Amino acid sequence: MVNLRGVGGLRTRDGDRIRPGLLYRSAAPFDLTAAAAADLIASLGLGVIVDLRSDGERAGVPWPDLPAGVRLHAVELAAHTPRSHAPAWPDPFGPLEFGRWYAALAEAGAERLARLVRMLAHPESAPMLVHCTAGKDRTGIVIACVLDLLDVDDDTIVVDYERTRGAMDEVRTRTTAVLPGLADAAVPEVVMRADGATLRSCLAELRRAHGGFAPLLARHGLTDRHHEGLRTRFLGGVRR
Repeated sequence: MVNLRGVGGLRTRDGDRIRPGLLYRSAAPFDLTAAAAADLIASLGLGVIVDLRSDGERAGVPWPDLPAGVRLHAVELAAHTPRSHAPAWPDPFGPLEFGRWYAALAEAGAERLARLVRMLAHPESAPMLVHCTAGKDRTGIVIACVLDLLDVDDDTIVVDYERTRGAMDEVRTRTTAVLPGLADAAVPEVVMRADGATLRSCLAELRRAHGGFAPLLARHGLTDRHHEGLRTRFLGGVRR
């Protein structure tokens, strides 16, 4: 899997470390065979895969048959991707504007983000892999949401996001192979890189507009009990 990594080991503001083996992120399952998928699932102990892509994206790069007991959830984070967001890209469109687009995506998908967090907070939830096509934008929003709810600081969240930089050449090659129109589109350069300023802009905009992820998701059914359940499962206890 391209751009695959877990969030285990990241530190919260109060010094707790996130438990490993609970949440992973990646790009799409490009050229993944059923045998390779079974090996991946066994090595990571996965029980749940959350696919954030649209129907068209899933049809272009589908998951192979998965082992019995592994649940695949199609949870489209939004009805559009950056490519179809508007007939023409705004000018300028840099990290600040892209981050605001991220924030709008989080707002539009807040109910689904809340649903994913509730799944992760359940004490009997299986280890989860979350992915989109590149494992950068929609996946980045989901992971930033979870880390923010766990009280990981912005610098750490951004550094984790920027780790995608090392995979972007392969992601670009794989993505344009299955979405050939992307290669011909006048896509702003910032869209094709993992610029930490983009995620910082997203976090700032969500705090300005809503007070952050927690108040936004609270309006979509995420309770204090769910929030504490997430902390208990991922950090091993309540805040010190």
